[in-house]
Formats: sequence, C-alpha cells, structure tokens
Amino acid sequence: KYGPPSPLDQWIKINLAQSTQNLRLAELSRDEVECTLTVKCILAPSAPDDYFGDPPTYQLYLALRLSPLYTHVTEEEQSSPLALLDQQYGFGGGMRDPEWTELDVDTPYIFRQDRGYMANLF
Repeated sequence: KYGPPSPLDQWIKINLAQSTQNLRLAELSRDEVECTLTVKCILAPSAPDDYFGDPPTYQLYLALRLSPLYTHVTEEEQSSPLALLDQQYGFGGGMRDPEWTELDVDTPYIFRQDRGYMANLF
C-alpha cells in the first residue's frame, strides 16, 4: 500500500482485532453497542463483449444495535439504519485502494464499541 492507512482503516483494523464472530448480543452492557460492518460490491453494467467495462463500486456500511438490556426500547428502535461510511470506485485491493476493500464482500464483521462514541459518529 502507498502511504499510511487512513483513520477509517486504522479504526476498522483495531476493532476487528478485538472482534468475535460469536458475539452474543445478550452479553453487551448498557454502555456498549453491537457494530456490524459489511462491504458491498456493485458491479457496473456492461455488455457481454465489453472488455474495457467500468470497474465495480465498493461500499462500506455500518449498522448498530443496542443491548437488549434496554427493555423500554422496541425491537425496531434497537437497530440503527445502515450508514454508508465510505465508497470506492475500482477493483478493490489495489495499492491505492483503502484497506477495507480487501474485506470479504457480504460478510458481516461484528464488534463492540462504546455507545457514547458511536452516538457521536451517527
């Protein structure tokens, strides 16, 4: 990669190093939220014989979920809307592309984060 990782890539790397795919929502404290990162890949439309077609677009999404300890909040209110954190036009994984474009597409990456910190983000 050219240059240092972006602040977003650094934040993702730190949180994924501490993540667990076996995170149980019931184990969240009232001060934590469950964060789910997902990478989507949107293929550009092209003709079948179009050798020089446009590259895809990669999008990084974040969704939050409150602890079930918030019993006064409905199930619908416990989850945030999807937030688009970043978008990259290109084939992904290149020397100048953000590191998050190397994550598996459509795979949820789950980790915990401080509720107050994430509230400021949203």
